[in-house]
Amino acid sequence: MVTTGGGCCDCGDPAAWNSKGFCKRHKGPTDDPSLYLPPRLKPTIAAALTEVVVRLAHLLAPTQEAAAAAPVPSAEDAAAAAMITERIRGLCKDLGDGVTRAVSRAFCESDSDTSPSPLSALVRADLHYPQAARTALHALYFLLLSDQVFKEALARRMIEHYSVVYAEYAAGLRGEDEEQEDDGCGVLSFSVQLFTVRGLTHCLVDSAALLETLTGSALACLAPAVRMPDGPLDLAHDVIKRRHYWRVFHDLRYVLQQADCAAALLFDEARAGARAAFLRLASIIQGIDAAPRELVTHVPFASSTWTYAFQIVTFDFMPAAALLLPGLHAGTQAQALAACGAAVSALRSWLDRVLVPPQVGDDVCVFDPLRDPFTFHLPLHRTLAILVRGAHTHQGLGITDLLGCGGDDFPLRLAEHPLRILVLLSQIRCGMWARNGEGVQQQAHFYRASINSYELCLSSDLFCLQVAALLCPASRVVSSFLRCFALSACIAVHGQKRASPSAPGLEDSERRLRLVEDCLWWLLAAACERDTCDCMTDVLRLRRCIVHALCVADLTYSQAAKAAPNALAKHPKYDEVLHEVSNVIPATGMEPEKYQLKPECWAEYDPYYTRYHPADAARSEERYFQQADARRRAAGGGGVGQRQRTPPAPRPGPAPAGSPFAALPRLLHTHLLHSLAWVVLYNAARGAVGEVSERLVVLVIHYLTLAAETHELRDRSEKTDTPGLHVGLAGLHFPSGSDLAANTRAELSPPGVDFTPEPASVLSLLVELSCSTRFAEQAVAAAAAALAIGRLDPVCKAYVDARLGASGAQRTAEGRTRRLADSRRKQQEIMRKFAAQQREFARLHASGEDAAAPATAAEAAAASDTAEYTVTDTDYVCVMCREHVMGPATSPQKPVGFIAYAQRTSLLAVAGAVAAGAPPETPAEDNEAAAAERELLRPVDGPAAGIFVTCCSHAIHVDCYASYFDSLVTRQANREEFEGRLFVDLRYGEFCCPACRRIANCILPLTTDDGNGDAGVAEKEKGRQTQQREQEHQPQQPQPQQPQLEQRGAETERLRFARAASAAAQRFYAVQHRTPGRALAPAPYVASALATTVAVHELRSRDSSGPDARVCAQLHSLFRLACAGASGYSVDRKNELLSLLSTARSPCAFSALAQAACQIGYADPARLRAIAASCFARARCQRVFLRRAALLWHIAFASLAGPPPNLDDCAAAASRLGLGCLSPADRTLPAFALVPLPEQYITLFQQCTDAPCACCGVAPARDPALCLVCGAVLCARARAAAAVELPGLPGECSAHAASRCLCGVGVFLLVRHAEVIILLPYRGSGCRWGSMYVDEHKEPDLGLKRGRPLFLDEGRYEQLRALVLAHDAENLCSQHHSPFVRWLDF
Repeated sequence: MVTTGGGCCDCGDPAAWNSKGFCKRHKGPTDDPSLYLPPRLKPTIAAALTEVVVRLAHLLAPTQEAAAAAPVPSAEDAAAAAMITERIRGLCKDLGDGVTRAVSRAFCESDSDTSPSPLSALVRADLHYPQAARTALHALYFLLLSDQVFKEALARRMIEHYSVVYAEYAAGLRGEDEEQEDDGCGVLSFSVQLFTVRGLTHCLVDSAALLETLTGSALACLAPAVRMPDGPLDLAHDVIKRRHYWRVFHDLRYVLQQADCAAALLFDEARAGARAAFLRLASIIQGIDAAPRELVTHVPFASSTWTYAFQIVTFDFMPAAALLLPGLHAGTQAQALAACGAAVSALRSWLDRVLVPPQVGDDVCVFDPLRDPFTFHLPLHRTLAILVRGAHTHQGLGITDLLGCGGDDFPLRLAEHPLRILVLLSQIRCGMWARNGEGVQQQAHFYRASINSYELCLSSDLFCLQVAALLCPASRVVSSFLRCFALSACIAVHGQKRASPSAPGLEDSERRLRLVEDCLWWLLAAACERDTCDCMTDVLRLRRCIVHALCVADLTYSQAAKAAPNALAKHPKYDEVLHEVSNVIPATGMEPEKYQLKPECWAEYDPYYTRYHPADAARSEERYFQQADARRRAAGGGGVGQRQRTPPAPRPGPAPAGSPFAALPRLLHTHLLHSLAWVVLYNAARGAVGEVSERLVVLVIHYLTLAAETHELRDRSEKTDTPGLHVGLAGLHFPSGSDLAANTRAELSPPGVDFTPEPASVLSLLVELSCSTRFAEQAVAAAAAALAIGRLDPVCKAYVDARLGASGAQRTAEGRTRRLADSRRKQQEIMRKFAAQQREFARLHASGEDAAAPATAAEAAAASDTAEYTVTDTDYVCVMCREHVMGPATSPQKPVGFIAYAQRTSLLAVAGAVAAGAPPETPAEDNEAAAAERELLRPVDGPAAGIFVTCCSHAIHVDCYASYFDSLVTRQANREEFEGRLFVDLRYGEFCCPACRRIANCILPLTTDDGNGDAGVAEKEKGRQTQQREQEHQPQQPQPQQPQLEQRGAETERLRFARAASAAAQRFYAVQHRTPGRALAPAPYVASALATTVAVHELRSRDSSGPDARVCAQLHSLFRLACAGASGYSVDRKNELLSLLSTARSPCAFSALAQAACQIGYADPARLRAIAASCFARARCQRVFLRRAALLWHIAFASLAGPPPNLDDCAAAASRLGLGCLSPADRTLPAFALVPLPEQYITLFQQCTDAPCACCGVAPARDPALCLVCGAVLCARARAAAAVELPGLPGECSAHAASRCLCGVGVFLLVRHAEVIILLPYRGSGCRWGSMYVDEHKEPDLGLKRGRPLFLDEGRYEQLRALVLAHDAENLCSQHHSPFVRWLDF
């Protein structure tokens, strides 16, 4: 394709395609398509279509007389017009390009020279006819756009009626439906197909006055909102609030994306009206939303009008103004001068109106920074900055010639309002605008929020400051800075030294020092920033952008590309630069591949990078400190207490000597700025006022060093014209132009004389700081700055050598290193003493049964890792009262339970269906086994879903749980906030675990019986016999009353356990039937839940090592709960159980075994072995039955202290169950799997977009969504035809998830968005999961916005499968639930 600035419509346009890529059969639109009409149609089709199109125009666009009587067509005419339109559209589709060309000619031809063509009449009346007719007609237009005749005709008719149609749109005429896709613009919405084509747009600009039409329509649209003839706009007007102007601004951007059209707007004399209208647009939106600072009361309600101002200026107008730069490159120097002159004239006119000249003094205006209004919106300034910078960089024109300022103060006036914005940012950072509400804070955020905002706003504003610093005396520029920052009273005035700075209107010294810091930094940026004045190559700019973006955070490939301007992100060396400065972090799990800044590239970090947002600056600085600490520890020095907290000096330095902006550092050599630096150093060294931050000291020292370096450079190249330069560097509080040596001898103590604190100069203060412990990290930098200043004058050098010695800086560095080493040694000694005290305390307070405290951190970590897989007495702690729970057995006085969640599941039936649906090439034996597997996976008692119980490994006392749940009910009744308020349903007993915030709805109580299977029974029996023998050898003593109390306590605990067990069973009943009601006999649901839960865990163990000790402990608690209340089938007689198994509605073999195990308990293992043998004989898939029976036997009769069972060892399992020697089929059991997906996403996209909907039958499906469980393709966001038990009219995906697949949980892939969503239709909730398809950088493309080839990531696919298999969908949705999305609409 032929690439254009912002895309191009490819509807058969020869300007959009490169003819070299055409195949042999299709050479492009070179011939007349009407030549290929069928012979029988050629004589009559043109006349017939003309009559039809004329009839269509009469129906929808009547004559003037008829329109006056009935301006809107009747319903009958609209219906007839829609039918005619659909017939014409069908003919074009069926008969091809020949009929399309004939229809196009029929629309474009007119009866006479005076009468309009049907297309012209239809375009003019587009907003007047009903929505149904308009939709049908627009669909026909879209089909006809492939014909070049119609495309050009439609574009010309749109331009002809653009102003009238747009005026009707802005006046509120938008048809019947205001929520249309084209936002009510009607036929004007086709501008994106017309004004983006390069050849067509240029032709329309030359012959159809396209630019004049667009700029004139924009002015006419904004005219009702203009308060005065010269502006500004009224942001409360409906035109601004409802953004009626947005379409014309977008159309203007479409046109200006073509460089030749932008050049025509700038240089073509015939386009002078359009150029004047464009500058007029900038003038009326210049300075809007100016707001003063509130000084008395707080703003009660924050207004949102500021958003309208940012929308029209920053997001609508300025992108169009930035597109003028490519057109500027195509002109000559004379044309560039004329274009810049027009912008200068418009800006001068605006400045003359708004700037009030002072009565006396050198200031350019009267401005009170504490009371006068500020504005962020300067489109005239920024447009002029774009033009001047482009003409200077690409055409070599001088700044003075471009601005046309021959010695006047226009550069200072140009910099006034951009400087005020910087002052506003500083005042907001100081908290001086707190009374204005959050609106001002958000404006500052938007001003520096993104890289595009920087390119359009801050970069241009800073360039205006640099132009003023280049063309005006440095002292006047610095004076403007100090005046706007309200710091004029803080420095020496007329030669008088001021030791304690204070400024009227500034409440405290902390704010004043922050203003000083910001003022000094922006002065340094104006003098040294090379990016804004185009003194850096594109590669260096790109490297700088990427380095500072990676300083904030580790980024993916697309995030790093967004951190750079669009032009730099498309640079051919982008990948090369990215790999030069970063290391690749491989993708792990759901985390994509990321890029991390190399350690050596942190030397390029600039904490005052102008593109940084304040939040990004804070994050980058914190990461810089972490990297510095890591480097220090790697070098073997520095402890935790010696962490660096001082940022590095700003970078980069000034522009190269050959650059026209090389004279900018002269801004640093003014007596006012030197006096400000002296004030900071004086307060830092003597502590006169406030607490001077280290950041401010770093800035001042860097400034002095830079001033000394630029002084040496300038001495080698040219002489400075700033008086008092030497005085400023050696004796800063002397603003006169006297000799440096005289000032030095007057202020500095001669060599050999003891140092006296007063009088103080900059040099003496630097020496003082180099020996100070308060700023120890800056001692070396202060000494280096003193040595640099000393090299400027022999007297100063003698003073520095006398105070610091010939190697003073070296000795200062050695002293600092020695002090740091002493501090580090003292800290390590204190830490060793503290560790010894901790070990002694643990030794004295530990009981005999407790293990010794680990001596080292490694031993503690090893102990914690061991405890992770071993069930001990101290594993469980009540999450509410933090009391330790004694393992699976609890205290009789305080019964405990596991926090659990019971949910319906049909995963076993789904897995059985998948297993039964094996590919045809599978051997017959495997097919039989799969059928048996499906039979075995039948639900427990008939319904399609069972109950799966999972625990979060946290325990809680039953009483603590009751109190906690009652508090949740009370808080909900009082409409108070509580954990999970937006997701849990207290009617069903749902709550969030107080520890891990996972959703739960029941408690699995733990019984008092500490026996555990055969081993537990044997141990109890052995202990009872031993106790009996000991009592026989002891003399008889009267028994105390304590056993009765213990017996009464045990009975009370059993009653509590029975109540807790009944409550859990009721929860299982409520889950199974989706009702908060209560069952008369809920105990069978516990046995059903046990069978389903064991079967699911067996299914999960097919691709893992099996359940761990914690899972076994939780299953054991569920087994005990089922044993406590088991009722149902009698297992006293073996024949009765076998007869139940043979009936039609009997449960499967494993379900019967689980029911019997719950009835028998762990009292009679032999009887259960016999029942297991009978069930095993009737099992169709004996291996699966054997695995589940082995797991059930382990949780019922084995000791939980032992290792979990190996379910793959069939021989051991058969021996344990007493089933003899077995040899089941040696094959791999099928694991649960989602729908198999192709490797490339484009294959899946083509398959799903062509597939019919499984719900409504529409082919192809609208916005297809693929169910990842069953593979059905559905229409996303389409209403379901069948009624389901869901509120309202749910979408097809929600109805599918509620009635099929996972029984209330849906996992769908939105094909057109490459995104997986999880739906919970019965809750009306859901969440976005991510994507399984990633690009070459292992990064997903949600929404298919980047257009990169996507490939299946097996790791992500496995994570989604594990999520479904673990039944964690509801927990995920509870944590990432978005209440602002109507999930039931999917």
